[in-house]
Amino acid sequence: MSISKIITFLSGELARHGANLISGADFSSIGIIETELDRSGVNDPSARAVAWIAAVVPGANRTSVQEAYGENAEALLERLAPLRVLENPPPAPGGLGRKLFWTEWGRATQDADVTVRAIATALLAAERTKVAEVEDAINLRNILEIAIENSGHAATRDRLTVLRDALASSADSEAGPTTPHRPRLISLSIDVVGSTAAKTRLRSLAANIERRDDFYRQFYERFLHEEGRFYDALFEPGIWGNGPPSTGGACSS
Repeated sequence: MSISKIITFLSGELARHGANLISGADFSSIGIIETELDRSGVNDPSARAVAWIAAVVPGANRTSVQEAYGENAEALLERLAPLRVLENPPPAPGGLGRKLFWTEWGRATQDADVTVRAIATALLAAERTKVAEVEDAINLRNILEIAIENSGHAATRDRLTVLRDALASSADSEAGPTTPHRPRLISLSIDVVGSTAAKTRLRSLAANIERRDDFYRQFYERFLHEEGRFYDALFEPGIWGNGPPSTGGACSS
């Protein structure tokens, strides 16, 4: 997949919707989606591009999607982000429209097409890191539970179960102060200092397309490498088995 091409496409569609640049939160969610698609073995460049589009700007112009990535990509986007959801009500991050997309993606995890299931699961995995309110986490968990109950595909069901178990449940929210709570995972959005200004300058320059593509690819690969190191350390086997790591004792450098 051409990183330069998809970022240019997303930037253009965001501008059409009144936004100027891809946010750090969007880049973070894209990183999670890419990891999930690697796990699922989705290698088709157009399908991966659709996953980015569905996550960042699901209201992308369908004709533009078809022209950039083909008819199959347009049809795939429609299965993941139906126009009827976009029209009523309009999608808004954290709003009712976004939750309707959760429902659509939950249904898509039951699709007969393995690519549709993989992308829908990846989109839900990325949304899991965006929920800040307990109520939203519970709503997303409920959608995942329904998807698990109705899934006829073992691999998808197992992955959805892992995603669900990392979210707060209604029992957690009702637990008393003396009741142990489920472990919480703090999600960090990693941004690069000056990246917004750099992206603005790059977009305003008539740069060589191949050189720009190579720059984006190297930048993104290095970003994912560092993000992967962070999560590998965070989920090191046994690190949370006996509670949070101790802060006491001697420290050596």
